[in-house]
Amino acid sequence: MFLGDVLTSIKDELERKYSKYDKKYLICNTWNYLFDSDLLQFEKVCRFEEEDRFYFNVEYLKENFCNLASSEKWLLSLLIQQFSGYILDILTNFHELPMFASMMEKDKIYFIVELFDNYPLLLQN
Repeated sequence: MFLGDVLTSIKDELERKYSKYDKKYLICNTWNYLFDSDLLQFEKVCRFEEEDRFYFNVEYLKENFCNLASSEKWLLSLLIQQFSGYILDILTNFHELPMFASMMEKDKIYFIVELFDNYPLLLQN
């Protein structure tokens, strides 16, 4: 019984300590790392519904996409493409995005590539 009690205690402590590190936590913190613009505040652009199902606020994005900086459009496009290419088609044409070579925040693009390499279905419901 003693070993069972120790393992249960360890399991409970791990759950208590790390329970906040879920899908929602990862998406919110990723968003806040990538975007610091008032137009791209997480609460305006994204939402979670029942059972932590992730969604973009497409209506808000349609109204504001043209007002974003070119680097924000690129980064946002990379995220949206992982969620739904259809939404990206509604917002912009690919040829309207700036050249990749002109991006000043390449570290953030590398971050996104690494993120989806590790979590390919992160934005899928």
